[in-house]
Parts: sequence; structure tokens; C-alpha cells
Amino acid sequence: MLAIVLFLSLFLLFYFLTGGEMPEKAGLVKTARDKLFPGISAAVFFIAGSAMCRTALGGIPWAVFGWFLPGWVVGAVAERRRARLRDLAKSFVVSAAGMFAAGQTASEVMRVMAGRMPEPFAGDFQDMVGQREMQGKPFSRSFGDLAKKYGLPEFEAVGAVLAAADRAGGPAAAAKGLKRLGAALQQRDRLLAERRKETFEPKVAAGVVIVLLLLGFLGGVLLWPQYFEGGGRLVLAAASTIIVGMVFLAVKAGSQDAM
Repeated sequence: MLAIVLFLSLFLLFYFLTGGEMPEKAGLVKTARDKLFPGISAAVFFIAGSAMCRTALGGIPWAVFGWFLPGWVVGAVAERRRARLRDLAKSFVVSAAGMFAAGQTASEVMRVMAGRMPEPFAGDFQDMVGQREMQGKPFSRSFGDLAKKYGLPEFEAVGAVLAAADRAGGPAAAAKGLKRLGAALQQRDRLLAERRKETFEPKVAAGVVIVLLLLGFLGGVLLWPQYFEGGGRLVLAAASTIIVGMVFLAVKAGSQDAM
């Protein structure tokens, strides 16, 4: 371990002495998220798996699990954030449709919504109003930029509705288009909820099986290690592969349900 730290220190020293540039903060964060954390996690799980299975072969499945684990955690957190933003976007669509139906203009609607919506949209809406007043940037383009920023196709659809309303129809056309969009978003949420409900029991069953297998694996390793000497190590390696494989299947099924 000391040799590795010394090697990295010398590498960084020569890198900067020969004119190497410090990566940007965003690049460092991305590298740490995509490479460093998974690498550390894989190394830790490989060491732990090798110790439990008493062979490096048994550590390989756990290393694979450790490599993907940080990505799964980050993805789950990001998905929860996207779900919250999707709910806010749907709330905006429904509220804006009612305000357009009352005859308010796009600028008036955006000023009101900038004061009502929580962050991060409140600040973005305020910026959109300022860009419209100072630069004449259409709200349809601003919503297109917002959709790319947060990965929300809902705002792309809002931009298309507002662009069509600017060409013909005004607030009445915007209200009609947003009402249809709001109904479509509510229907999408109902379908997703029904899909999650239908797959809830299979996912719980898969989770119970994985937990039972893991408990049995740990019990065998910790309580009856004498039964897994010699050729028994291959049994532990095979059991590790089965458990990790089932975890991957469960994660894949869960990610499909979130789509």
C-alpha cells in the first residue's frame, strides 16, 4: 500500500513539473464518480470476497458488484431527484394552463410561477423572465434549454405549446395545449403507478430470496468454515456468482420499472 501511495505521489510530482494542468472541477467530479469511487469499491469488495471465499476466484463476482454499486447509488439518488422535478413540472403545467385560460399572457404567467414554484425552478423562471425582458428571448426557447438542463421532456413539450401559441391563438391556444399536456402527464403517472404495483410483489420476492441466500452464504462462511476447505472454496465462488447475478437481475428489473 505504501508503495502505491509513493508511486502516485511521484507520478503527480512529475506530471505537474512537466507542465501538466490541473483538471477542471467538473472533470474531477466526473472522474471520481465514474472511475475513482467504483475502483475503490471494487477493490474493497474484492478483498472482502476473497477473504470470505478463501480464494481470489471468489472475490471476482464481489469485485464486479462493488464496481457497479456506486453507480447504482448515484442513479437511485438522481432518479428520486428527477421524480421530484417531474412532479413539479406537472404541477407547473396544470397551474399554467389555468392561468392562460383566465387570459393572462406568458410573461404574466411566468412572473407568478417564478414566485410560486420552489427551487430550482423558481430561479430558472426568474432568469427566463429577465431574458425575455432584456434580450427578447422567447419563452419557448427558454423551456427548451430548461428541458436539456434537467433532462425533462415535459418542458420541451411546454416550449412547443408556447411556440405554437405565439404563432396563432395566444393565451387560449396555450391553455388548450397545456391542458392536453397535463392530462397526458397524469395518464403517464397512472400507468407508471399501475406498473409498479403489478411488479411490487415479484420484486419483494426477489429481495427475500437474495437476502436468504446472502444469510446462508455468510452463515456458512462464519459458522462452518471447515466445510469449505479445498474444493469447497469453489462452492463459495459459485454461490457468490449466483448471489451477485440475482442482484443484477433485480436491479435491472427495478430500473425498467422506473423508466
